[in-house]
Amino acid sequence: MAPRKAERLINLVICLLAARRFITRQEIRAGVEGYAAMTDTAFLRAFERDKEDLRRLGVPLEVGPTDAWSDEADGYRIRRSDFELPPLDLTGAESTLLGLAARVWQQAALADATSRALTKLHAAGVAVGTDRLVAVAPTLPTHEPGFSVIWQGWLTRRPVRFRYHGRVREVEPWKLALRQGRWYVLGRDQAVGPRWFKLSRIEDTPGLLADRPPFPTVSAAELEHHVRRLDGPEPTRLARLALRPDGAPGLRRRGRLMDESPGPPGYAVFAVPYARDDEIVAEAAAAGADALVLDPPDLRAHVVEHLTWVAARRTGPPPAPASPPAPDAPDARSVEAAAAAPTPSPPVAAAEPGPGAPCPDTAPLPRPTAPTAGLAAACDSPMPTSASGPSETVAASGSPGSTAADQVARLLLLIPYLLNRPGARLVDAARDFGTTPEQIRLDLGVAFLCGLPGGLPGDLIEVDLDLVDDEGVIYLTNADVLGRPLTLTADEAMGLIVALGAIGEVAAEPIHPVIDSLLAKLAALAPGAPDAPALAVPAGTAAVREALGRAISQAERVELTYDGPARGATTRPTVDPARLFVADGVGYLSAWSLSRGDWRTYRLDRISAVCPTGQMAVDHGPEREADSWLRTLATARPVRLLVHPGAAWIAEYFPVSQCVPLPGGDAELTVPVADAGWLRWLLLRLGPAVEAVDAPDVEAAAAAAARRALDAYRAAGLA
Repeated sequence: MAPRKAERLINLVICLLAARRFITRQEIRAGVEGYAAMTDTAFLRAFERDKEDLRRLGVPLEVGPTDAWSDEADGYRIRRSDFELPPLDLTGAESTLLGLAARVWQQAALADATSRALTKLHAAGVAVGTDRLVAVAPTLPTHEPGFSVIWQGWLTRRPVRFRYHGRVREVEPWKLALRQGRWYVLGRDQAVGPRWFKLSRIEDTPGLLADRPPFPTVSAAELEHHVRRLDGPEPTRLARLALRPDGAPGLRRRGRLMDESPGPPGYAVFAVPYARDDEIVAEAAAAGADALVLDPPDLRAHVVEHLTWVAARRTGPPPAPASPPAPDAPDARSVEAAAAAPTPSPPVAAAEPGPGAPCPDTAPLPRPTAPTAGLAAACDSPMPTSASGPSETVAASGSPGSTAADQVARLLLLIPYLLNRPGARLVDAARDFGTTPEQIRLDLGVAFLCGLPGGLPGDLIEVDLDLVDDEGVIYLTNADVLGRPLTLTADEAMGLIVALGAIGEVAAEPIHPVIDSLLAKLAALAPGAPDAPALAVPAGTAAVREALGRAISQAERVELTYDGPARGATTRPTVDPARLFVADGVGYLSAWSLSRGDWRTYRLDRISAVCPTGQMAVDHGPEREADSWLRTLATARPVRLLVHPGAAWIAEYFPVSQCVPLPGGDAELTVPVADAGWLRWLLLRLGPAVEAVDAPDVEAAAAAAARRALDAYRAAGLA
């Protein structure tokens, strides 16, 4: 049945492409093999299904009047200019970037879409390069189950409906943004106006309101204004902090050394800008005795109170929260007006890392879990086992379950591919289309039966099937009506455009003109496309990436200057670098640590310097795979955390194997801990918002670190 339908669909495309005017259903019925033998009712049903199948494949089926004096849309045609992929002239560097862009997406539907886009370009004779052009290849994660629907709403300018913070929202998705590997959507909520929504906090499966008319486009200036708000308020205040050498690296990086201001013995004074009390209190508390707040006094009092609670082995009532953010600088992450917030403000040290701020380091790597709008949602939603949902577009698959639509999608590319490559080998065609020679042979059997209306020998596509069967060589002719591949769909074009934007985030400066040139060429293939997402991929400085890239290519051992906030110190490990990669939206170096005698991952934005040692790197055998943290966590120590509502966000940033809701909005999370130092840092940072139920040793270590910090405050006369 499928081959007959595939034959009918290809003949329908050829018929409508060859038409020089709108043609009626009856003309189509008479000209397309397979319709004539049907009853009137069966024909109408089959024709409606076939139209929908072609539209889903991206075929631009146009409806219009067959009579110049009538307004009745009773005819059909396909404009060749809308159907055919325009010529695309690429340089060698652009070709290489295009090949890299097709491997960026982790979401199944978009990975398929970008792969199909490359197949279309390859079918048109465009060479796609495979050489390495950038030191680190990014990936775009899409762990959020609702991503596909939000993407389609943004792409087609149709509203979406979902439940968020306990309310059903109807939102026009204006803009997408990626921060720390997590997706946000900016849209106009019909009830409260423009807001940012974090996709992982959507509480149900979003629905696309496809029957609604497209919403109006939004000005670039307004979109840019909202993107700035997403990254949080600009720092408007300064704190004076005394920092130990090589301690509190995050605060040191942001601060400015105040040479004229003496500090306590063994400390240097830094002026550190900040926007919110809760964020800097959390950082200073997590640094322990490595960071002492000098001014302002009220900020210091909050830190001392926080540390006092932790030092008392985390018993007793929690301290009062710090001052809320200034009214004129709302936290863009809340996406709600303060009056509409469904939960109370978080405790002082439970501030969620901002989308534009460094994500807390984990050991080994952070990964979001279930979508949460609070702890209850975290417990109700299972941890996803796949980074993607079902594909919403038809892939040119050669699997045994290949449908007629799959075969038609492949044939619309295979025919121009073979016209551009007379004498192509069957095995080469199968390889280029990611299928089997047997499937390509079946496709050729369908093409052999297709052609212009009339069905006479001179109208049909010609394939020497005997030569295919005997020698595995393909000659396909008399198919000029399908001489160009089908143009890129919106999914395919925008998938490549967004992927190139991600590459631009990690590419060296000389590559940017090549990216801009390729983006302009792809944008011409997607007229009317929405404004591209705002991407931010933390991957360190270009100088660090280039130095590591050289060391890897030359097999050279290097010394890193590495700021590790989980241990609160700057270290200088000597490593044999193996690979740069991006996981969950953050750049990493995979390297063999000489001091540890094992493979380790290092966040690129924590590497401040790379110093060649002049020694050759040693071959340490197969490098651990990028997802080796899964195996590490499988053998890690499970720790139960009692989490209060203000720290609900940690269920999105760290792996959680079990979540049990408790009365009052609390929850008990079971978290695999591979590094006790990381858990100690988390307990210091979050203070009263989280407790380790069954890790008394780490609780004691956190309490001891807090007591040392309080001793340092007292020794400096600050407490």
